[in-house]
Amino acid sequence: MLPTFLDDADKLLVRLAFQYAQQNRRVEWSTVARKLRRFRINKTTKELETRLRTLKRAHGNDLSKFPPCFFSSTRRADSSSNTTPSRPRPLVLDYQAAACLLRSVFRSVTKTDVQQKAGVLHENAGELLPQAVAVVINIIGTVRADDVFLDIGCGIGNIVAQFALQTAAQRCLGIEIRPQLCHLSCQLINRYALVQPLLKKVVLLEGNAKDCGISAHALLCQAPIVYLNSFLFVDDVKMLVLQELCALPRAGFVISTESYCLRHRPPSALSGNCNTLYGDQPVGRTN
Repeated sequence: MLPTFLDDADKLLVRLAFQYAQQNRRVEWSTVARKLRRFRINKTTKELETRLRTLKRAHGNDLSKFPPCFFSSTRRADSSSNTTPSRPRPLVLDYQAAACLLRSVFRSVTKTDVQQKAGVLHENAGELLPQAVAVVINIIGTVRADDVFLDIGCGIGNIVAQFALQTAAQRCLGIEIRPQLCHLSCQLINRYALVQPLLKKVVLLEGNAKDCGISAHALLCQAPIVYLNSFLFVDDVKMLVLQELCALPRAGFVISTESYCLRHRPPSALSGNCNTLYGDQPVGRTN
């Protein structure tokens, strides 16, 4: 007779196995069995391995495509949270772990999802690869727990997600003009936030950077670290965004894919306390 697995046991088993899949590691069944015993689920390693194979036959081999119900909270976990001490999660992920998770989160995004319509260049979702984002994070240096990161024109949200995974920033924000792309990004990131709480720091907003009043927006105006793929912006949006950046009270680091002409900067533009990093230039201090 096969051992009985309740819904909560299945959820915990899938979530633990998924953590190994994210890191491209084989499941350590003895470790999984020990963790499940904390929730009074006493199964042998063989029973757990057999059960996971059974679930994969029903839902497919890719754990990331299992129904969302497997990644929702469990009654056992909720009831045990006050009595069973657990190991604290790492404050941030290293590059390898973050890149692996990002591949899982965004693997379903297609070329059609990110390409702009003909003649609408500014709606193209141009994105940096994780390796390039990691370089930018290293150049910025220490990101404090009270910092906020903002990506203006965030596309599929991969840069925002990577900052959430690799830095201590309390919140990582993104603005995206294309509603369908913003909705898709929110769906993908929120789904994986169930298994990686660092992604809960991500907030994506639908809107046009030209109209949303960044410097006056309750959330956006608090960002000391700003990224913008300004190469794709139309000229009037570039200048308006520059004016908004100049008015940010906490602006400390601005990463742009192109530099702004000094002749077109307002007199108060980006004070000497703000570092700027351009796509083809080293970090410099604006004056």
